[in-house]
Amino acid sequence: MKTRTATITAAILLAGCASVGPSPSPVPAATASAPAVTATIAATPAAPATGPASVLEGTWIATSTCAQQAAAVDAAGFTDEQQTAAEWDAATCMDMGHGTRMQLRFSGERLIIFQDGVIGWDGVFRTVDADTFEAGDSGTYYLTYEFAVAGDQLTIDMVRDDFPTSDPAELAGEQIAQTVIYESAPFEKAS
Repeated sequence: MKTRTATITAAILLAGCASVGPSPSPVPAATASAPAVTATIAATPAAPATGPASVLEGTWIATSTCAQQAAAVDAAGFTDEQQTAAEWDAATCMDMGHGTRMQLRFSGERLIIFQDGVIGWDGVFRTVDADTFEAGDSGTYYLTYEFAVAGDQLTIDMVRDDFPTSDPAELAGEQIAQTVIYESAPFEKAS
Protein backbone atom coordinates (compact mmCIF):
# COMPACT_ATOMS: atom_id res chain seq x y z
CA MET A 1 0.00 0.00 0.00
CA LYS A 2 1.31 3.42 -0.90
CA THR A 3 1.98 5.95 1.85
CA ARG A 4 -0.75 8.26 0.56
CA THR A 5 -3.29 5.42 0.65
CA ALA A 6 -2.22 4.47 4.17
CA THR A 7 -2.56 8.08 5.30
CA ILE A 8 -5.98 8.38 3.70
CA THR A 9 -7.03 5.06 5.23
CA ALA A 10 -5.92 6.26 8.65
CA ALA A 11 -7.84 9.47 8.21
CA ILE A 12 -10.95 7.57 7.09
CA LEU A 13 -10.80 5.04 9.91
CA LEU A 14 -10.08 7.62 12.55
CA ALA A 15 -12.32 10.30 11.04
CA GLY A 16 -15.06 9.16 13.33
CA CYS A 17 -12.84 10.31 16.17
CA ALA A 18 -12.34 13.79 14.72
CA SER A 19 -13.70 16.96 16.17
CA VAL A 20 -16.76 18.46 14.49
CA GLY A 21 -15.83 22.07 15.18
CA PRO A 22 -13.67 24.38 17.21
CA SER A 23 -12.68 22.87 20.50
CA PRO A 24 -13.36 24.78 23.68
CA SER A 25 -10.79 24.54 26.44
CA PRO A 26 -9.64 22.40 28.16
CA VAL A 27 -10.26 19.59 25.66
CA PRO A 28 -8.25 20.24 22.47
CA ALA A 29 -9.36 19.46 18.93
CA ALA A 30 -8.35 16.26 17.17
CA THR A 31 -5.53 16.16 14.67
CA ALA A 32 -7.09 13.68 12.23
CA SER A 33 -6.99 16.27 9.45
CA ALA A 34 -3.38 17.24 10.11
CA PRO A 35 -0.66 16.10 7.73
CA ALA A 36 0.84 12.68 8.34
CA VAL A 37 3.40 12.89 11.12
CA THR A 38 5.71 10.20 12.38
CA ALA A 39 7.71 12.36 14.78
CA THR A 40 7.75 11.59 18.46
CA ILE A 41 5.39 13.71 20.55
CA ALA A 42 7.00 15.41 23.53
CA ALA A 43 5.85 13.69 26.69
CA THR A 44 3.53 15.52 29.01
CA PRO A 45 3.84 15.07 32.76
CA ALA A 46 3.34 11.44 33.81
CA ALA A 47 0.34 12.33 35.96
CA PRO A 48 -1.67 15.31 37.05
CA ALA A 49 -0.32 16.94 40.20
CA THR A 50 -3.52 15.98 42.03
CA GLY A 51 -3.22 12.19 41.86
CA PRO A 52 -1.21 9.11 41.03
CA ALA A 53 -0.36 8.03 37.49
CA SER A 54 -3.01 6.00 35.71
CA VAL A 55 -2.44 2.27 35.27
CA LEU A 56 -2.91 3.09 31.57
CA GLU A 57 0.12 5.41 31.50
CA GLY A 58 2.54 4.55 28.71
CA THR A 59 2.43 3.17 25.19
CA TRP A 60 0.34 0.16 24.18
CA ILE A 61 0.45 -1.58 20.78
CA ALA A 62 -1.97 -3.94 19.03
CA THR A 63 -1.57 -5.47 15.61
CA SER A 64 -4.73 -6.80 14.00
CA THR A 65 -5.66 -8.51 10.77
CA CYS A 66 -8.61 -7.60 8.60
CA ALA A 67 -10.31 -10.81 9.80
CA GLN A 68 -9.91 -9.72 13.44
CA GLN A 69 -11.29 -6.27 12.65
CA ALA A 70 -14.31 -7.71 10.82
CA ALA A 71 -14.92 -10.16 13.69
CA ALA A 72 -14.85 -7.30 16.22
CA VAL A 73 -17.41 -5.34 14.18
CA ASP A 74 -19.64 -8.43 13.94
CA ALA A 75 -19.24 -9.25 17.65
CA ALA A 76 -20.27 -5.69 18.54
CA GLY A 77 -23.61 -6.36 16.85
CA PHE A 78 -23.59 -3.73 14.11
CA THR A 79 -26.42 -4.34 11.66
CA ASP A 80 -25.86 -4.68 7.92
CA GLU A 81 -27.59 -1.31 7.54
CA GLN A 82 -25.19 0.37 9.99
CA GLN A 83 -22.17 -1.19 8.29
CA THR A 84 -23.42 -0.04 4.88
CA ALA A 85 -24.18 3.48 6.15
CA ALA A 86 -20.67 3.67 7.65
CA GLU A 87 -19.18 2.34 4.40
CA TRP A 88 -17.63 -0.56 6.32
CA ASP A 89 -16.65 -3.46 4.07
CA ALA A 90 -15.56 -6.58 5.96
CA ALA A 91 -13.76 -7.91 2.89
CA THR A 92 -11.38 -4.95 2.63
CA CYS A 93 -11.61 -3.46 6.14
CA MET A 94 -11.70 0.05 4.64
CA ASP A 95 -8.59 -0.69 2.57
CA MET A 96 -6.79 -2.21 5.55
CA GLY A 97 -6.97 -5.76 4.22
CA HIS A 98 -3.28 -6.05 5.12
CA GLY A 99 -4.16 -5.42 8.77
CA THR A 100 -2.99 -2.54 10.88
CA ARG A 101 -0.87 -1.60 13.88
CA MET A 102 -2.61 0.60 16.44
CA GLN A 103 -0.62 2.41 19.11
CA LEU A 104 -2.19 4.13 22.11
CA ARG A 105 -0.12 6.62 24.06
CA PHE A 106 -1.54 7.57 27.47
CA SER A 107 0.55 10.44 28.82
CA GLY A 108 -0.67 12.51 31.74
CA GLU A 109 -4.19 13.44 30.68
CA ARG A 110 -3.51 12.98 26.92
CA LEU A 111 -4.49 10.06 24.73
CA ILE A 112 -2.85 9.94 21.32
CA ILE A 113 -3.75 7.23 18.80
CA PHE A 114 -1.42 6.22 15.98
CA GLN A 115 -2.35 3.95 13.09
CA ASP A 116 0.60 2.40 11.30
CA GLY A 117 2.87 5.08 12.80
CA VAL A 118 0.70 8.06 11.78
CA ILE A 119 -1.14 10.21 14.33
CA GLY A 120 -4.84 9.69 13.85
CA TRP A 121 -6.30 11.27 16.98
CA ASP A 122 -5.09 13.46 19.82
CA GLY A 123 -7.46 14.02 22.74
CA VAL A 124 -7.74 13.76 26.48
CA PHE A 125 -8.79 11.01 28.84
CA ARG A 126 -9.59 10.59 32.48
CA THR A 127 -9.78 7.48 34.60
CA VAL A 128 -13.24 7.12 36.17
CA ASP A 129 -12.53 4.05 38.30
CA ALA A 130 -10.35 0.93 38.36
CA ASP A 131 -11.77 -0.37 35.08
CA THR A 132 -13.30 2.62 33.26
CA PHE A 133 -11.93 5.63 31.42
CA GLU A 134 -13.51 8.41 29.38
CA ALA A 135 -12.07 10.29 26.41
CA GLY A 136 -13.00 13.17 24.18
CA ASP A 137 -11.85 15.92 21.90
CA SER A 138 -14.75 18.33 21.40
CA GLY A 139 -15.17 19.89 24.82
CA THR A 140 -16.71 16.86 26.48
CA TYR A 141 -15.76 13.32 27.42
CA TYR A 142 -18.24 11.65 25.07
CA LEU A 143 -16.56 8.21 24.93
CA THR A 144 -16.61 5.68 27.76
CA TYR A 145 -14.51 2.52 27.80
CA GLU A 146 -14.14 -0.40 30.17
CA PHE A 147 -10.63 -1.81 30.36
CA ALA A 148 -8.61 -4.52 32.04
CA VAL A 149 -4.87 -4.73 32.53
CA ALA A 150 -3.39 -8.17 33.12
CA GLY A 151 0.39 -8.03 33.30
CA ASP A 152 1.51 -6.30 30.10
CA GLN A 153 -1.79 -6.82 28.27
CA LEU A 154 -4.60 -4.26 27.96
CA THR A 155 -8.09 -5.04 26.69
CA ILE A 156 -10.59 -2.27 26.01
CA ASP A 157 -14.32 -2.33 25.30
CA MET A 158 -16.22 0.76 24.17
CA VAL A 159 -19.39 1.02 26.27
CA ARG A 160 -20.66 4.48 25.29
CA ASP A 161 -20.10 6.73 22.31
CA ASP A 162 -22.11 9.95 22.36
CA PHE A 163 -20.29 11.46 19.40
CA PRO A 164 -21.93 14.86 18.81
CA THR A 165 -23.74 14.31 15.51
CA SER A 166 -27.31 14.00 14.31
CA ASP A 167 -26.30 11.96 11.25
CA PRO A 168 -26.91 8.21 11.83
CA ALA A 169 -24.34 7.25 9.17
CA GLU A 170 -21.67 9.43 10.78
CA LEU A 171 -22.44 7.97 14.21
CA ALA A 172 -22.27 4.41 12.84
CA GLY A 173 -18.89 5.23 11.26
CA GLU A 174 -17.65 6.66 14.56
CA GLN A 175 -18.77 3.61 16.52
CA ILE A 176 -17.35 1.13 14.01
CA ALA A 177 -14.02 3.02 14.04
CA GLN A 178 -13.95 2.86 17.85
CA THR A 179 -14.67 -0.88 17.71
CA VAL A 180 -11.95 -1.56 15.14
CA ILE A 181 -9.38 0.49 17.06
CA TYR A 182 -10.01 -0.83 20.56
CA GLU A 183 -11.66 -4.22 20.24
CA SER A 184 -9.92 -6.02 17.35
CA ALA A 185 -6.96 -7.29 19.38
CA PRO A 186 -5.50 -6.86 22.87
CA PHE A 187 -2.79 -4.24 23.36
CA GLU A 188 0.68 -5.08 24.67
CA LYS A 189 2.64 -2.67 26.87
CA ALA A 190 5.54 -1.17 24.89
CA SER A 191 6.77 1.39 27.41
